Amino acid sequence: DQDVLAVVERQAVVLDGAGRAFCAGYDLQDFGSGRREHPGQQEAAPWEPTADYAAMKGYTEDFMSLWRSNKPTIAKVRGHAVAGGSDIALCCDLVVMAEDAKIGYPPARVWGVPTPAMWVYRLGAEKAKRMLLTGDLVTGREAAAMGIATAVVDHRPFHGDRAAFEAALMAQITAVQPDIICLAGF
Repeated sequence: DQDVLAVVERQAVVLDGAGRAFCAGYDLQDFGSGRREHPGQQEAAPWEPTADYAAMKGYTEDFMSLWRSNKPTIAKVRGHAVAGGSDIALCCDLVVMAEDAKIGYPPARVWGVPTPAMWVYRLGAEKAKRMLLTGDLVTGREAAAMGIATAVVDHRPFHGDRAAFEAALMAQITAVQPDIICLAGF
């Protein structure tokens, strides 16, 4: 429905993946390929902690700009939202997932916890620890039961009840006066 789409564009920011997934994480091309001096070397260049900190701080600021947006932000997740992709989704105000979509942070097994710390904020310490100590992925249905996803929709990539769901969700959001939305932290 064109009216719903016009309201969505005016009143909210909806993030959606361009392909089969919402976002499969950081682009690790620089870390996973290139010439090595010897077979045991992981990166093409030695790790530089100051540069790594600056890059991760920049990514975190970008992710958190979704949380601080003046408009409500909605992550529409189909396929995978893993690693940095889960950071993006969890920094949105609302997370809507296909029932067979998957979300998680597998790099926690190797590199530790994600920098935005939204897992703890959204789930509480116990459930966040379960996700981050295991690096497991959960489906949209499991994510909704845990409190990660606001809603779960039909597993077909948002066909079927997509328009009805978005229309109902946007009607609820746009029914609130813009001043109230700002005061509520949206």
